Amino acid sequence: MSINQKGFTNIILVIVVIVLIGIAGYFIFVKKSEPIAQQPTPIDETASWKTYTNSEQGFEFKYPAICKTSSNDMVGGVQLSVDINSANDNCNFSVVYYDNLDAISIGVDVPRKSVYDFAKDPSLSSTQKIIFHGNDALSGVFENKYISLQEKEIYVSHNGHLYEISYTIVYDKQIFKTDIPEKIISTFKFSK
Repeated sequence: MSINQKGFTNIILVIVVIVLIGIAGYFIFVKKSEPIAQQPTPIDETASWKTYTNSEQGFEFKYPAICKTSSNDMVGGVQLSVDINSANDNCNFSVVYYDNLDAISIGVDVPRKSVYDFAKDPSLSSTQKIIFHGNDALSGVFENKYISLQEKEIYVSHNGHLYEISYTIVYDKQIFKTDIPEKIISTFKFSK
């Protein structure tokens, strides 16, 4: 190989190395300067909601301002109802607290050893054993055929007490919306 060919080959090699370094530098620079795609921040629809807290019975949940709370005179607990100025039927949610598993009057003839014994009630269908905030729970649909009532029920045992969380699905052939009650349930917390 002549000196001219060696020099020419060296120049070609130097040019190839410079081009490769330039290409690598370009991709590094472009990669660094590209904005990082940000994940959209989920919108918390409940952020502006009110919070109901019951320190004595040990629970809290958030609810929309269009709803109002009232105590449930039947056995103690809280019920949400529609604000008189609202035509909204989404405020059909209640939490009832019982001292023990047998305090609730539902069609189970034997003493209850666990919350799952509520599945034996003939008025309760579509039952599922679930875990609700780390506690044994039973989910199902309660039906009273005499008054055309269907309610979604969650019976949860927590610290020796029973909580009945429910909302109306159908009453007197009127179908209720369930999105708000389901969001309320998603905010439910035990405080003791």
